[in-house]
Amino acid sequence: MKTKWLNSFALAAVVVAAGLVTIHNLDFNHAGELLNVSYAPTADLFNEINRQFVAEYAKKHGIRLTVKIVYPLVSIQAEPSAARVDANISRHHTRVYAEAHLGLLFSDDAQEIIARHGYRPINADVLERHRDRLPKLDLFPITLIAKDWDDAQAKFFADISPLL
Repeated sequence: MKTKWLNSFALAAVVVAAGLVTIHNLDFNHAGELLNVSYAPTADLFNEINRQFVAEYAKKHGIRLTVKIVYPLVSIQAEPSAARVDANISRHHTRVYAEAHLGLLFSDDAQEIIARHGYRPINADVLERHRDRLPKLDLFPITLIAKDWDDAQAKFFADISPLL
């Protein structure tokens, strides 16, 4: 029941957002605004790509655009995993290295690097220090809308052709 309600809500939100974007972009003086959904507000790459796109589009079509970056309030919690495999560690005698590697990933220094590159660190103090770049985001597990990540891929993206 939760999944059905959440899927209906998500679909309604997409329809409303598409309608608002369409209405917002109907501008009779040939100017427009594009929305760019981003999780990293100061992502230099997006800013540069957007700047180049706006310049090229104006040159080619004679229409000036602005790109507004919007930040979602809710998202799926993705948790890449890192683990040590004891059987492999024992066979290769690499316990010291494996534990050092995992310790480094979760260290304050590594969490700072993660945050500087626009990813959400799991360390709450580091996340708070980067709150200006990583706004509050309510996260929910994939299992709220699908059985697992493979199911979500099949359910929501199976009919989307790859860009390449």
